[in-house]
Amino acid sequence: MKLEILFQKAAQYKLNNELIAEKESGRQLFINRSPLHPLSNLTIEEYINNRMNCNVRGMGLFNH
Repeated sequence: MKLEILFQKAAQYKLNNELIAEKESGRQLFINRSPLHPLSNLTIEEYINNRMNCNVRGMGLFNH
């Protein structure tokens, strides 16, 4: 893509406020169910396993 076209598209771009609100809501849910201290002590594997278990049970990470 030429730089001129990119600049034109950037000038016409409009933020999707619904998408931003949805992403912020997801961020807040993550923050509320994943306290920073326990989260920082998890390995990636533990985080993924906990995340998968919570999704199946519909519970927050550390709330079981």
